[in-house]
Amino acid sequence: MVVEAVTIDAYGTLVTLRDPVPPLRAALAARGIARSDDDIRRAFAAEVVYYVERSHEGRDEATLALLRRDCAAVFLEAADAHIDPSAFAPEFVGALSFTALLGAADACRSLAAAGLRIAVVSNWDVGLHDHLSALGISRLVDAVVTSADAG
Repeated sequence: MVVEAVTIDAYGTLVTLRDPVPPLRAALAARGIARSDDDIRRAFAAEVVYYVERSHEGRDEATLALLRRDCAAVFLEAADAHIDPSAFAPEFVGALSFTALLGAADACRSLAAAGLRIAVVSNWDVGLHDHLSALGISRLVDAVVTSADAG
């Protein structure tokens, strides 16, 4: 059997999330709401559970905006923070910052040098394309397909 292509998941393989607690704490504090780091972690964990089951719903700009608003609403409810989710969504999304994992880019280059085609296939909304592009990873792979892209 000849291997011609490799699929790679994004989260935990190519990228990871920077700690969202400090920027989320700051975003809430800017609105006069003080929460402990543990409270913010619990609220963010609730949002993650919500998002994972619905990542495929963010399939274009409009549906991605709705998904992000709904994720902000879940976070705010779990944090017992009475803020309009639509108004808070940009701050919530802005607190989510991804970074490339050490060795991810080198691994992609090595796979390509071996003559393999590389596709990132991940349960994610269409925003993954922008994240990978900003990190310089999208130029190292042949295709990126999210659950939102595939439906």
